[in-house]
Amino acid sequence: MPFLVAFGVLGLFMAVLVVGSVVAGAVGTGLRRIGVLKAVGCTPAQVVRAYAAQALLPAAVATALGLVAGHLLAVPLLADTAQVYGSAGLGVTVWTDVVVAGGTLGVVALTAAACA
Repeated sequence: MPFLVAFGVLGLFMAVLVVGSVVAGAVGTGLRRIGVLKAVGCTPAQVVRAYAAQALLPAAVATALGLVAGHLLAVPLLADTAQVYGSAGLGVTVWTDVVVAGGTLGVVALTAAACA
């Protein structure tokens, strides 16, 4: 069991690292656009909000698709696991979905705000 927890924590850390790197790269490539926005009179707070929103839109769609795909893949896998171990039916709880969606969108928003 400790190995499973360790690999789970490592997987979560790697996911946060990948999300942060992708969002930071997207903001970094838009450096010229940030300069143009500041030149036309946008405040730094407006630029941060614009980049956070720009990052959150595809992240929200991807999170929703990921949750649906996760449920579709988890149902047969958890049913097989319950059958092998002879345990009660397993499922994904609602609070897990809320934590995953909130955590993912939070990481994207914080990374975009920090980079912009």
